[in-house]
Amino acid sequence: SEVPHKRGCFTQAWGRDEDYDSDVWIEIQTRHEPELPSIPDQCRDWINIGALRNKNDIPELKTEIARQIKNPGWQEGTDQPEYVSNTERLEDLPDIQKVWERYLDKRWLPWVDDHNDWESVHKVYSRLFSIHQEQIRLGEEYELILGFGLLTWQTPTGQRVRRHLIVADAILEFEARLGKFTV
Repeated sequence: SEVPHKRGCFTQAWGRDEDYDSDVWIEIQTRHEPELPSIPDQCRDWINIGALRNKNDIPELKTEIARQIKNPGWQEGTDQPEYVSNTERLEDLPDIQKVWERYLDKRWLPWVDDHNDWESVHKVYSRLFSIHQEQIRLGEEYELILGFGLLTWQTPTGQRVRRHLIVADAILEFEARLGKFTV
């Protein structure tokens, strides 16, 4: 039920598909994690880079930044500092806000959608990878089975029983070159 309806994913629970052999119950193929789109140069000083990876909130630019600029009154040997701090306010630079909004709309929001798709596939892929590692580590001590339907009842003595209706041996195959698991 956790296999997402995304590219590179299949489960027989969705119904027959002529692209897959009837013996294939689940197939998950991973892909590379989508890269965060590069930030426009004009906005680089105005954004907290860490905020871009928080997909739950739309990242916002800082309202002001401090820049170090060369002091026009500085001369060597004077008490004047060579650089002074200059505060810039975003409200005074509407072009930067426009560039940022265009970046969010055209690049960041599509990346969020793509990354969420990747993450849903990667979550299932990672679970299968853990199972595969356990199979390698434990060898014949580890048995992979596929269970269908869950019957639950309570005996007259109050004991709860939970049992799968159908149980079958399963084989987990890993094709490292393709980044693909097949059950």
